[in-house]
Amino acid sequence: MLGWGSLTAGDAVHRSLEEVTSNVYRAEHPEDLFDLIMRWRLAESPSPIDFYQQMMAGARFNASAAVAEIPCPRLVIHGADDRYVPLVNAAALAEAIPDARLRVIEDAGHLVFIEKAKEVSAEIVSFLKPGKWWRVREALKLQEARKSLVSEKLQ
Repeated sequence: MLGWGSLTAGDAVHRSLEEVTSNVYRAEHPEDLFDLIMRWRLAESPSPIDFYQQMMAGARFNASAAVAEIPCPRLVIHGADDRYVPLVNAAALAEAIPDARLRVIEDAGHLVFIEKAKEVSAEIVSFLKPGKWWRVREALKLQEARKSLVSEKLQ
């Protein structure tokens, strides 16, 4: 982990998990669950150089120009207590994507999908309920029409 060179791998993972989980989650869950997540992270832990490269890639990643072209319904889920990615970023993402829906999950951090798994699952199932997929077909047709129009203009 960056800046944590004097820590053992276990201590570094423990510290990083404290940063990516909300205070509420840590207070409500026994240490053995936290330890289980720690073991998962340690089992899949990259080398320090790989971790650094992953952090740099994440810091440089910018898909803002492409998100408007996603041709299907979008649901942006974000933990209200995320200390890594500010809520304003999730709001900007949802704003940039046509017809996107932003769902902010309270008392959850960066690992919202673990901290509030049932709530996240319920949101996804609700979002994907039958009757909404007609939008996918319509969006794909619109995307194909745009491609044809651009292709015609280029000829």
